[in-house]
Amino acid sequence: MSMMSIIKKHGLNILFSGILLLLLFSPPARGWLLNKLLYTGLFNVNIKKDESPARIAPALVFFNSSGETISTDRLIGKTVFINFWATWCPPCIAEMPTINSLHKKLQSDTNIVFIMADVDRNLGKSSAFLKDHNFDLPVYIPRGEIPASIMSRTVPTTVIIDRNGKLVKKIEGMANYNSGSMIGYLKSQ
Repeated sequence: MSMMSIIKKHGLNILFSGILLLLLFSPPARGWLLNKLLYTGLFNVNIKKDESPARIAPALVFFNSSGETISTDRLIGKTVFINFWATWCPPCIAEMPTINSLHKKLQSDTNIVFIMADVDRNLGKSSAFLKDHNFDLPVYIPRGEIPASIMSRTVPTTVIIDRNGKLVKKIEGMANYNSGSMIGYLKSQ
């Protein structure tokens, strides 16, 4: 049996196997597929008010590549959107375009602060990743340990702290943040 006849007979199986291998071993490919799934509506953020009462968020401190420090306890009066992510994480890669779009829509609102917290603590790598993907997001590294009440071991994890310093939303796993309802939610906090 010649190579051409094998390809003709099993071409679809070969193609499917190749795609499956690509998805198994390539985080960018998995991120791309997951990103497409975000737009099905299955991963929209539930922005309804949580039943449990909000609690004061612990003070979190971050710094950026310029050495500037930002602390959540000094952001009282502002809504804080913090996304804990990593460059190797396919769900993080998938949701990043939705966060970037949300940030673009709200960047002129000085009452909302975005913090993209690289859990690998490698500002060079995370900054290069954002630049390579044309994302205009403020990247930081956490100073010290992040309390489990804020982030367990799940990446991505997104938390929203309201203007009173209370933790009002914690989202573990990927989500689609680019929606009018999310914009309204952040502005109302």
